[in-house]
Amino acid sequence: MILQLLEEGGIVRRDKQLGYHLEKKDAKTEDLVQLAEAAGRKGDHDRQALERMVFYAQSGFCRWKVLLEYFNEEAEWDHCGHCDNCMNPPEKALLPLPTSDQEASAVAKPASTPSFPAGAMVKVPKVGKGQILSSTDEMVTIIFPDSQKRTFLKNHVELL
Repeated sequence: MILQLLEEGGIVRRDKQLGYHLEKKDAKTEDLVQLAEAAGRKGDHDRQALERMVFYAQSGFCRWKVLLEYFNEEAEWDHCGHCDNCMNPPEKALLPLPTSDQEASAVAKPASTPSFPAGAMVKVPKVGKGQILSSTDEMVTIIFPDSQKRTFLKNHVELL
């Protein structure tokens, strides 16, 4: 990655034998700092894109709503009624179906997760502190000081 970065910055070039040669012998420190900062920004962007992709794949939320929020569009509904998560909610697949009335009353309720009320301050490791906008049984949507909204699984969020 570093050689690719230097190549894109015009500091080195690659020959036909896939070797590298110094192209710019008088590269300034400022140029190298700019290249390093650009690489850092690209890494942060790539990491955030991967997190969003994983969230989309693992989410139990309405997929259309997740996509609209990704593109900063507001949906006035919580369920589209057409995607896989709306048609077959994942939470229904987690509980066994009772076969009789007695078994229905004996089915244990899952342990409750900590409450994450809107407005509460939280901390997300490797991300920072923010304020809860909304939460569901499994997810918490947080707004950070830079006005960025992100959604996390509750077990990755700490109440302050």
